[in-house]
Amino acid sequence: WQFAFDRFDPTKAFAVYDGGFGEIHTVPFAPYPFDAQFRSDSLLVNQQIYWGDHFPTGTSIIAGRQDIGTAIQFDPSSHITVLGYDGAWCFIHKQDTTVAYASYQSGRIHRDNDIHVPYTSSYVSIMNELDADNNNSIDEGALFIHPFMVLDQNSDVLFFPTKKRLWRSIDRGDSWSPISQPYTAVSTLAISASHQASPQVWWTEGDSVLVHLHGLTAQAGQELRFPSPVPGARFILAHPVQDSICFVA
Repeated sequence: WQFAFDRFDPTKAFAVYDGGFGEIHTVPFAPYPFDAQFRSDSLLVNQQIYWGDHFPTGTSIIAGRQDIGTAIQFDPSSHITVLGYDGAWCFIHKQDTTVAYASYQSGRIHRDNDIHVPYTSSYVSIMNELDADNNNSIDEGALFIHPFMVLDQNSDVLFFPTKKRLWRSIDRGDSWSPISQPYTAVSTLAISASHQASPQVWWTEGDSVLVHLHGLTAQAGQELRFPSPVPGARFILAHPVQDSICFVA
């Protein structure tokens, strides 16, 4: 369910899937780049981990888990569970590690302003303009397990693709603005962003791949659209170093 490059070694990638945790070594531009797959962790007790993130230092993690909520593990021997139902996409704020973002069913996105208070959580909804009628659902539609993206280099900035267009927040989800033209409601969505100071933001809708070349300042109508090499793509990953490359699955 998750595929991520090692930020310090772009030839190494990690994958989380039903069988556990996999490590893949890649050889860039070789005819068959995936040359080795290593361990599968038999100690995992989750049916599926939809998404996860790590603190900028140390070993603490956050993970969205099927059926049993979102977990924050501060040390190897203990964790807390926050929100409920199916934990989905989640991130740690990389500049302010008291802050985390997490969502559960149908894109209900929240922010915790103080995750370090032991064994408690203070999550508040940050749907705001995404839920203008205030009925606890995304007005423009969301998937049951729905993606969003938080920038590593400035974690006040979030991107959220609804079933009709892409939205951006620059203030930790306190407010949202649409930054793409409307598109036909779709059944598959995915999103990723590069790790550069001025990031590119890639997302999919249906059978198309879209990109904003300047994610921090992009406005509706500036997005570029390409046919997806994978119809109904469920995952997209921006290359961590080379902005012109993304991966779709």
